[in-house]
Amino acid sequence: QTPIAGAADEIDRLLTEADRDLLSTEGKGPVIRLVDAILFEALSRSASDVHIQPLDDRALVRYRLDGVLHTVRELPRTVTGAVVSRIKVMGRMDIAERRIPQDGRATVTIGPPARSASDDASGCRAVDLRISTLPTSYGERAVIRLLDNTQQLCDFDRIGMPSDVCEPFLE
Repeated sequence: QTPIAGAADEIDRLLTEADRDLLSTEGKGPVIRLVDAILFEALSRSASDVHIQPLDDRALVRYRLDGVLHTVRELPRTVTGAVVSRIKVMGRMDIAERRIPQDGRATVTIGPPARSASDDASGCRAVDLRISTLPTSYGERAVIRLLDNTQQLCDFDRIGMPSDVCEPFLE
């Protein structure tokens, strides 16, 4: 099973658990694990953003992949508020304030290990998150910008740009 498929199965399992037991105190709560799994799946897919978009009866989880938003799953309405609150806690935002936009930031450590200068001693890598929330008529919308310092920019050859076209950019 691929890491992405495994993460998707884990998210489905955690959605069921979070919907059933929002007050679990054993280890990490189901909502915390759900948000962690969503972030891990987004990073595994090389997403640049994660959007939590509330609707009247559910919320959409959308990843920005290559500049295009893709809906990857739906969250039940019963879990949506808790997920957005968890995201706000991560970004050190006021969870009681739901009427005004808020911005925050966080750094999370994830695995599997990547091989780069920004890796720490345990082999995991740090990913910066820029978090924004915005009130909507159906609840708060959250957007998480994923800034993975280990991602390398593609060079012109890898994206298929002819050398005569890329020369002015290199000067």
